[in-house]
Amino acid sequence: MYLSRNKFFGTVPMVLGSMKWVKNIDLSKNMLSGGLPPSLGGCESLISLDLSLNKLSGSIPSTWINLVSIRKLDLSSNELSGEIPPELGQIFALERLDLSKNMLTGSVPSSLANLPKLKMLDLSSNLLSR
Repeated sequence: MYLSRNKFFGTVPMVLGSMKWVKNIDLSKNMLSGGLPPSLGGCESLISLDLSLNKLSGSIPSTWINLVSIRKLDLSSNELSGEIPPELGQIFALERLDLSKNMLTGSVPSSLANLPKLKMLDLSSNLLSR
């Protein structure tokens, strides 16, 4: 589902969480706002999720640990806050994780070091501490 570079606004549709067959969701470069829906954790077949370059806020749902097949997670260039959930370190299929250019706080979870396939990690331009 590639819906990048449109002028979509409002929140990320909750119905996406019930689409068990979806492999790719790209809603980047839109004007989406509001929080990240915990229901997306129900997309167990999801391989790539790109919600970058929107105005999404709030925290990253810990329910996303259920995204066991996800290889690419890009939430960069939003207004996300709170801490990085340590549960992300249990998504062993992750190859690319981009959380840059947000307002994330706290320390980097040591669990991210447990990701055996991780090739790219970008946490730059946040409010993270050691």
